[in-house]
Amino acid sequence: MRLPSILAACLLLGPAALLAAGRENGGAKAFDGWLAQHYRPGRAGASVLVKRGRQVLFRKAYGLANLELGVKATPENVFRIGSVTKSFGTVIVLQLVDEGKLSLDAPISTYLKDVPEAWKKITVAHLLSHTSGIPSYSAGPQGGYAALRAKRRSLDEVIATFRDLPLEFEPGTAFTYSNSGFLILQKLIETITGRGFAQNLQARLVEPLDLKHTRQCEVDQVTPGLATGYTDGGHPTYPAPLDIAFMDGGMVSNTADLAAFTEALHGGRLLRPETYRRMITQVRTPDGQGVGYGLGLWIRSSQGHTLVGHGGDVVGFSAEVETDLANHTVAVILQNEDKFGSTHAVNVEYLSRRLLALAGGRPLPEPRAVEVPEAQLARLVGTYASPLGKRVIRLEKGRLVSRNNGGRPYTLQASSPTTFFIEGNELRLRFVLEDGRAVAVEKYEDQGDAGILARREMESL
Repeated sequence: MRLPSILAACLLLGPAALLAAGRENGGAKAFDGWLAQHYRPGRAGASVLVKRGRQVLFRKAYGLANLELGVKATPENVFRIGSVTKSFGTVIVLQLVDEGKLSLDAPISTYLKDVPEAWKKITVAHLLSHTSGIPSYSAGPQGGYAALRAKRRSLDEVIATFRDLPLEFEPGTAFTYSNSGFLILQKLIETITGRGFAQNLQARLVEPLDLKHTRQCEVDQVTPGLATGYTDGGHPTYPAPLDIAFMDGGMVSNTADLAAFTEALHGGRLLRPETYRRMITQVRTPDGQGVGYGLGLWIRSSQGHTLVGHGGDVVGFSAEVETDLANHTVAVILQNEDKFGSTHAVNVEYLSRRLLALAGGRPLPEPRAVEVPEAQLARLVGTYASPLGKRVIRLEKGRLVSRNNGGRPYTLQASSPTTFFIEGNELRLRFVLEDGRAVAVEKYEDQGDAGILARREMESL
């Protein structure tokens, strides 16, 4: 990918020079020049905001909020934010902890009656960190999102679809992202406060922070300024699906509100210091393995800095809200096209890391593709297994193709004979060789920590 001249120039500048350029609006031009490569006119669009403290470094919208009517996206547009909702819900739970109404390490059976026997070892912290072992209702054969679209259900009815399923592992021993856990947390909030999640959201966060465009989305409500969501290469998702009323992913907001919430959270305005520290501390399994998640926030590293935030993927929309704690910068990206089959949907996690790096005066270089002979690529083909699942690597038309857990295949670009990347994506793979053949693959993020080392299955050798 060829960088525009303005960004190429910025790559040659030091942090002080780049920040000076930002004060003269050169920084804004650098953001715009880079983002314009990813969001093209005439397609579903995005609203992007980058701030340092209360200073807006960049704010702009791209593309269309509605394709059928040709309505341009604006910075004020409202979007469905998917699992970014979990961060709001987590703050409400932690406020109840600060008020002495909840304990993070208490079993949920302390507060909820008639829980299944298998749940009695599960704590509030297990639910917040996706280490409970409860299967995610949105991913299994028990119904999930498809069933919700077919028939709208109450919170209790949805919880009933997974409450009798066996746990995937002993609570606290592993990590599996589970939307189910946040439905139980919603039930916990409503039981303790006597008010629904939407009412708690309004009273505890929306009104105190003056978030004018943030609320729990309901199908029967009109949401002013809401962009139309698109999926599968431009197909609209209205009328809205019925899977949007819960704390695992049911909110709408805009970039300004999300930045304000994020500033308040990391600025010490919402939680006690000790509670906040636990929220942003990576949870570890008993063997010491970090899970990349704290309480309601993903945690990753970049250029020696800690980035914390949350993404959201829901039908028709994709979102990312992330903060560089050292630089006190926040990036918010909201787009009205999802990843579920859209061939040109932008990877918002990839954009977020780079926007934060650019805001900090240390732009991330893009990897460069090199040609690797097929004979060298063939030694990397196989199935690689880790606690997070299986990654199948195949050789197709002279290129390696990666498919993780049966999902969408991605073509790998070689940056060396053993390291690979996906254009416009955070994923990097590094193959470990023994006696000239790959025995493992390391999954990591650009300029970040290495992830779990997946071992090649014996039948692939």
